[in-house]
Amino acid sequence: MSWKPHITMIEQKILNVIRVISKIRYKLSTNIALLLYNALVLPHLNYCIIIWACTFKTNLVKLFKLQKRIIRICTKSPRLTKTKEMFTNYHILTVFSLHKLSVGKFMFSLNSNTLPNICNDMFNGNLLKHSYQTRNTNKFSYIPASTRWRENFITCVGPRLWKEIPQEIRLLSSIANFKCIYKCFLLQSQF
Repeated sequence: MSWKPHITMIEQKILNVIRVISKIRYKLSTNIALLLYNALVLPHLNYCIIIWACTFKTNLVKLFKLQKRIIRICTKSPRLTKTKEMFTNYHILTVFSLHKLSVGKFMFSLNSNTLPNICNDMFNGNLLKHSYQTRNTNKFSYIPASTRWRENFITCVGPRLWKEIPQEIRLLSSIANFKCIYKCFLLQSQF
């Protein structure tokens, strides 16, 4: 199963937004243009990203390039301007970081036992084996992938990403705090 048709559809939607914003950009301030980005592009990127972004990185590069293009348009920057500072200054996550944030929220909810019980069956987590605290309580294990294609599934990506998240962020008490602090962490480390 390939996510290329879905990603192509998202590309087309973003290209349509780019055309509209570039035509009216001279009338808009940077803040209004970025609001349009958040309202018209970000929902297409966020919708079910936990599933479709589990494809190979090469499939997501086109979306990342479109993201950089629209950020340049919104900020009235020249075509070849570096976008690293723009993403950080305007608190915009790349498509790769959006996927990490989505997977991180899923793993946090799984760790907090706020997801349906069927989600617990996807992982062989230590926290699911017993109810008392141990030093490995917040660690998940997974069945190793036999193919490169399967390595991108949430069952493999989730535990790997969960180990990369700093302990102080993993131990936060609410999903809102986790989302806010983890987003700041991703903003600082996305490039």
